[in-house]
Formats: sequence, structure tokens, C-alpha cells
Amino acid sequence: MKYFLIPLLIPFAMLTAWIGTKLSAALPEIHRHFDHKPFNCRPCLSFHITWIPTTICATLLHSPVLQISSILVAIVQYLILRNNDNKKIVK
Repeated sequence: MKYFLIPLLIPFAMLTAWIGTKLSAALPEIHRHFDHKPFNCRPCLSFHITWIPTTICATLLHSPVLQISSILVAIVQYLILRNNDNKKIVK
């Protein structure tokens, strides 16, 4: 019953990547305390927005498989976003 949540990790990771893109640009403008990592770093913020709620859900469901897979999805998401950010040309 708990394993039906595993396919939902990919859309959740895509949603958090989009949220991380918007928040990493907006949070430093709100207050100066948000102008440091992980708040102003898109891959870092997306990673934390992904692994924290999914790990909490996996812990509440007592599902180590869901917990491990959610952390792996968050790590892969971080690596993809970091790779994309490194390829951007800034003028």
C-alpha cells in the first residue's frame, strides 16, 4: 500500500525544482538573512524542499524503501540542477 507513493516522487521533484527556481530568486529580496546558501542556491533549495517532506512522510509511514528512494530522487535532482546551473552562460 505504501509503495504506490514511489512513482509520485518524480512529479514531486519536478514541482520542487520549479518552486526552488522561483524561491531562490525571491527569498534574498525579502530579507538579507535569506541571501546565503541554501536559500539563494537553486539546486540546494530544491534538494532540501524535496528530501525533507518526503522523508517525514516516509518516516510516518514506516517505509524505509520510500525513505531511501526519496533521498535518491533528491540527490539526482540536485545533480541535474547543479549541472544545468554550471552550463549557464552569465554575461
